[in-house]
Amino acid sequence: MGGGTIEVHRDSEPFAFGTHTGPYGSTDLIAKGKDFKSCGVQVGVLIKNLTSGGSGITTAVTETNVSSTMDPASVSPLIDADGLFVYDSDGEQVFMQPEDDSVQGWNRGDEYEIYTTATEDSVISSTWVDRRYGRPTDMRKLKKGIRNADLDRDEYSPNIFGPGQPSNSRRYP
Repeated sequence: MGGGTIEVHRDSEPFAFGTHTGPYGSTDLIAKGKDFKSCGVQVGVLIKNLTSGGSGITTAVTETNVSSTMDPASVSPLIDADGLFVYDSDGEQVFMQPEDDSVQGWNRGDEYEIYTTATEDSVISSTWVDRRYGRPTDMRKLKKGIRNADLDRDEYSPNIFGPGQPSNSRRYP
């Protein structure tokens, strides 16, 4: 019994990704033509703003908008009225912190990723596979990592002989 290997499936790649196409400073992610709801984006999953480094959990999903609670520690790049990034006198990009520490703004061009679970790289499922052929199977149906149906009669018992095979020279009492 047992002996196979377990194959673990993780939420390591985003379910949806793209670019915010809505206005600057928007509290919702807006991406026209993405069809978030019909494509399966759910409430309660991880959303990341790759541009600002923010992340949070989705709270509402429509076809073109996704609302979320973003991490208050996240910062957004400061954008001027012409849609250009603002830099200080040392050439460093200027970032702004939301005034109430609870709203993360989305700016046009921000890249996003949406996952299928509430945390990145979490376990989605696991499956036992047999050692011989790598087929998914029930762990209780394995003997030393091989499915019972795939075992040869003499796999683990060298004293089984069939017609036309040499006999065992050892005698047992």
